[in-house]
Amino acid sequence: MSGAVERLDVLVRDFLVFRGFAATLRAYEAELRGDRDRGLRAERLLEQLQLCVSSLDLQSLRDLWAHLEKRLFSRLEHAHLLTTCKLRTGVLRAYVAHSVQAGRPDKTLEFFQRVGPELHGSSEWREWFALPFLPSPETHSTFSAYFTKQWSDTLWLSLHNFLSVLLHTMPVPSLLCFDSEVQRSNILQEENEALRFKLYGQVEAQKPRKLADVPSVRAGEADVAVTAEQKSRQASGSAQKSSSVKKQTTPLRKDAAVCESGRSGGARDGRQTERARRNGQSERESRQQLLKPSALGVEKRPDSEQSATDSPGKAEAQSKASATAVAASGAARINREEASQQPFLVLCQEEYSEHHSPIMHCKFDASGSRVASVDVDGVVKVWSCSPTPQTHTTVMAKSPLLSLEWATKPHRLLLLGSGIGSVRFYDTDQKKSVADVTLDMAYPRVLALACSPTGGSFVCGAAASAHGNGTSPPEAAGGSATRGQLSLWDAKTLRQQHLFTLDPEPVAITCVSFNHNGNLLVCGATDGLIRLYDVQRYDCLMSWRAHHGEVCSVEFSGDETGVFSMGADGKFTQWHLQREGARVAELEVHADAAGPFEVCGCSGYKQTHAPRGRLFAFEPSSGQHVLTCSAHGGIVYRLESGSLSPCLTLGGHRAPVVTVEWTTAMDCGMCLTASMDGKIRVSTLLAQ
Repeated sequence: MSGAVERLDVLVRDFLVFRGFAATLRAYEAELRGDRDRGLRAERLLEQLQLCVSSLDLQSLRDLWAHLEKRLFSRLEHAHLLTTCKLRTGVLRAYVAHSVQAGRPDKTLEFFQRVGPELHGSSEWREWFALPFLPSPETHSTFSAYFTKQWSDTLWLSLHNFLSVLLHTMPVPSLLCFDSEVQRSNILQEENEALRFKLYGQVEAQKPRKLADVPSVRAGEADVAVTAEQKSRQASGSAQKSSSVKKQTTPLRKDAAVCESGRSGGARDGRQTERARRNGQSERESRQQLLKPSALGVEKRPDSEQSATDSPGKAEAQSKASATAVAASGAARINREEASQQPFLVLCQEEYSEHHSPIMHCKFDASGSRVASVDVDGVVKVWSCSPTPQTHTTVMAKSPLLSLEWATKPHRLLLLGSGIGSVRFYDTDQKKSVADVTLDMAYPRVLALACSPTGGSFVCGAAASAHGNGTSPPEAAGGSATRGQLSLWDAKTLRQQHLFTLDPEPVAITCVSFNHNGNLLVCGATDGLIRLYDVQRYDCLMSWRAHHGEVCSVEFSGDETGVFSMGADGKFTQWHLQREGARVAELEVHADAAGPFEVCGCSGYKQTHAPRGRLFAFEPSSGQHVLTCSAHGGIVYRLESGSLSPCLTLGGHRAPVVTVEWTTAMDCGMCLTASMDGKIRVSTLLAQ
């Protein structure tokens, strides 16, 4: 970013000159000469701090550090403030050590007189107040380490790295984004060029195989033509010559049969055809040597006997070659048919491995360029998946985080549901929390969040604590449904608009989903019921028993006349909304699609994970394909006439996939499959 700042300074100066703003230009240049940020370059800031220490300018050192705290360190999260305090302590101790080494006891006394009142209550400085009165503090066991070059180098290196990371990750104004746009454009051009070369290499790799087949086939045709010409030319010859011609034409016909099988087998059998041709040629030469009268020492047999002797071997070779050709051509045809039936082409797969525990939720933002994911440890990662996965920010909190949702407006806000009765609004650009919403403490666990597509409101499904643990799943309470509530909140004022009724009793809501305009809300609960609400009138339109046990995931159909749900009973069902929740079809999926998910190891080790995120995700563009979870990856099904047929597997996982996501906001579709080992695979799909 430092290079971009310098280039932008030059551009702004040129613009002011072009516009003729002379007074503004003079003020701008004066500000640049006294720039205390040093062009936002870590090495220059470090040089200025070292200069203050070496020149024993205590006031300049304190002023510069106070400016850094106000300008840079104030943007940090609370967890990083301890690092800032340690670095400040190290810089002040470096100043004291340098004043002692320089033989300036007056500067040492000045330091404790001016800074002493601030450090008096700190336990880290209690012993340092005796330093000015020691005859040789550099030999004292308490202070000797601070007078070594190794400690000094380590301090300045740590401070340089800290400033570099901080300046690299700090939010920048829109005017500075020109450099990132240029870099992004260059990366895309390089990626396109690499893909073009890769495609060119694959095409070139196929050419030699196709060309290798052509000479062998033509050679076989030429041999057959020469044999026929010899037979017609020598038909009136002697019996010895006729027998010799027949002996020569037998291997030639065998060679032609092999070549014909290579032609029918296609380019894939080019090597096998060439090998068979060479074997046939060597066999012909050896047979000619063995059949010579001088080698056998016997008289030649009649033509009829010779033909009868050669025909069985020739027929067997021809039959084997024909069978090989038919099998090869059939396999090639089947492979081509299977490839043509694939609805999607997997362009690439990337893996994000920053989590170290099972994933609960992972969701794309509205643009499809960023992903937010949270694991069972409550660690939230915000990262981009193109061209390669890269972490932008990490959110950690003292309280467990159980759910997340991207805000509709503005797109940079991320809603984080906790286990202590609050919803946290986190700005992913500024990398800090901007607001908190406090819920009813009787229902502290926020299990479900959903923002309205209009951006004006969001719903929150909260549940009571189970066994006194804020992170326990709802089904941990035995067979009974956990109590909970469903509330609607204003996204601007952060005030509760309505508390929905949950008949016949208040239960925990586990999954929620809006329709395209935010007027309808469908939700699933721990009692197995699906409820449909009119958000405008705050009215429950209908509810029906959908599953035996918890409803794990629920989504509107593409035409929004139906609902799809998956429950803890392992059933994947389609419902009709115009007929009071009538069942349209019970879709057959694999056995482990709905969890609970298990990982077994040696010595009886077993880990079980109850599903919390989306268990299925439809392709947003057509709604005819659905992505589901499985033991080793994601499985894409085609939905046709109320039945499912598997059409694609997104593998690569070594642990069960526990939640999925699908977006088509980018040029190509992108799928997320998150597993129990904390790995998230990003698959880029191209519709065929």
